[in-house]
Amino acid sequence: MIAAAAALVSGIASSCSKMLDIPQHGVLDTESFYKTDEDALSAVTAIYGEFEDVFIIKEFELGYNWLNSYLSDEFWHGQSDRSVDLEMIQSFNFDADNSNISIVFNSLYNVIGKCNVVLDNVKGESDIQQRARAEAKVFRAWMYFELTTLWGNPPIVDHVLNPDEASVPNGDPADLWKLMETDLTEAIASGKLVSKSGVYDKSNYRVTLEYAEALLGKVYLWQGKNKEAAETLQKVIDSHKYDLFRGQYGDMFNGENQNNEEVVFSTHFLEDTQSPVIRLWPSSVGLSAYSRDGLNFTAGEPNELDLFANAWGGLAPRGSVYEAFVAEEGKDGYRLNETIKDYDFMASHGYTIRSGFNEFSEGYYFWKGRFVGDDINYNLSFPTVFRDICWMRYAEVLLLAAEAYIGIDQAKADWCLNEVRHRAGLPDKTCTLEALKTEKRLELYGENVRYKDLLRWGDAATVLADAGKQFPQFSTNGLQWVSLFNSYGFKKGKHETLPFPSTEIMANKNIVQHDAWK
Repeated sequence: MIAAAAALVSGIASSCSKMLDIPQHGVLDTESFYKTDEDALSAVTAIYGEFEDVFIIKEFELGYNWLNSYLSDEFWHGQSDRSVDLEMIQSFNFDADNSNISIVFNSLYNVIGKCNVVLDNVKGESDIQQRARAEAKVFRAWMYFELTTLWGNPPIVDHVLNPDEASVPNGDPADLWKLMETDLTEAIASGKLVSKSGVYDKSNYRVTLEYAEALLGKVYLWQGKNKEAAETLQKVIDSHKYDLFRGQYGDMFNGENQNNEEVVFSTHFLEDTQSPVIRLWPSSVGLSAYSRDGLNFTAGEPNELDLFANAWGGLAPRGSVYEAFVAEEGKDGYRLNETIKDYDFMASHGYTIRSGFNEFSEGYYFWKGRFVGDDINYNLSFPTVFRDICWMRYAEVLLLAAEAYIGIDQAKADWCLNEVRHRAGLPDKTCTLEALKTEKRLELYGENVRYKDLLRWGDAATVLADAGKQFPQFSTNGLQWVSLFNSYGFKKGKHETLPFPSTEIMANKNIVQHDAWK
């Protein structure tokens, strides 16, 4: 809840983050804290910690990833047992009591609360303190982008709330977008955000100048400010600090390629042998599409494809996505076969469905999201994943720019689109909006982009009209389809926004629920 998040972070600058190697502090009075560079570092590290500490943010990574993935037309939940709460999201049968929606909403405001702690209290003019404020503004703008694109008019909390401010009304969308623009432009203009030293610099995990510019370009594009978006995104391109990953496409996110030349911003997970389970959860459940009880292989045992087998599944590609890849690239398409594997491929390497199990999938597997042996520490008491989570990469920057340039500079639009296509082994194509939509769907598949695009383009009501009409069931008997709900599908006039969580409605007397969700 907004009030609870504000109360939680007021006067606190600790998070146990291992993302940045900075000493931590406990709860201190603001009169004696936030005065030194060390205090500023500790306070801003608390923001980063929201993306790394499982006790604070495991729900964000899992909830955010699941929510965006299952609302779109990208994945089935893929598990061998029914997961009604996830199926309700996939069929648009959820309401304001849905826990996944509440988890994401609250997590976003938790981050905002810690940003406000920095912005309200770190007032010094040293380079470190100015950088702390700039980074807090970038994070706050990012969180409000997520809240606004999903909820429409969430409350604006731009400072640490006092007890008498606990009830905050809905924000005006124009004010929300203005807040994002202001935070990002001020952070960029501060001159204090870091940049990579070069394309292949893997050392930086802080928010960079270029990430702030990319995010600002995205904010502009969502408002239809294409000229401003194009100009801003071009700065990222012209920085020459990023490039498309030139290794094997399907290995882009493997541990050995963490923070590669294409990564614009990612969460870094250091190996913590003292808390191995903590390091496992943010990765294994939400991102792996290989179900430990479905496919016939066992954690810790050698297997032909060197896959990690201790996850619980969670992201099983839809057949419609596979078909979209085939339509654009053919069945032998390089990017297709580096992104999705079918059951025939898995079975040919010894990974068969266990007898008696039914997976909610169509027999497709998310290869790009897999975990391989080198990502795992099997020597701990529980096999554990240590791998970064990438939030934005250069391919997205190019495709955002391509869309922004349509109708403004066709040559640049074509160049941006075709840079991505060339890496995928595809020929040149004129960048129309339809071509851009296809390319974005395929290139950024499974990266929390698709659903917000469908909303923005006005395509959700058509594409998701039959969402949840039937669910797949894959077993040794083949593929079958089952009907689970009488009501299903995205409803125009209702599902363009998510409902505010019922817990927030009860706690915040000034927030107004969307009419369609009352």
